[in-house]
Amino acid sequence: MSYKWHLKISTSFSACLSSKEYMQIRNSLLILSRIRENFPVLRKLGNSIRNQLIKLEDDEREDVKMMAMRYAQMLNQLEGTWKSEDDFYTVSLPFL
Repeated sequence: MSYKWHLKISTSFSACLSSKEYMQIRNSLLILSRIRENFPVLRKLGNSIRNQLIKLEDDEREDVKMMAMRYAQMLNQLEGTWKSEDDFYTVSLPFL
């Protein structure tokens, strides 16, 4: 269930980051930087968002470019905590 929500959130943010609308890009970067501890937790989704950020680093708007670069640095710091899809599904239950 949680995996499905992570995919939906990732799809939404990817759509906003690839948009031509300034406010969608800017607000997405703001929200992503605020929820960085909780999203993305999957390596696959983190790399997908990182690919979107690479495209934004060539943006002509300096504020968008700086925000994308700053968020990319945040992702790089948290990359070691990301999980593979298999690890995400693995749940350790205590012995009863």
